[in-house]
Amino acid sequence: MRNHVVKQERFTVIKDALLRQLQNWKLNAPYDHAMHYTKYILTSRQWTNEEKEEALKGICFMFISPNAPRD
Repeated sequence: MRNHVVKQERFTVIKDALLRQLQNWKLNAPYDHAMHYTKYILTSRQWTNEEKEEALKGICFMFISPNAPRD
């Protein structure tokens, strides 16, 4: 992993898939939500899916790749 090169197209595909997964989670059964928020309350290092979604929207290719073109 020393010389791992991240391609922008692949980054976009993975980011979109993860974003869709987080957004589709809202459609799960109510008991899934109850278990998730119970775990959230009881765990010290846990983030809600809404927090993850907001953080993911703020990440762009330039943040993760040292070889990305800079403006």
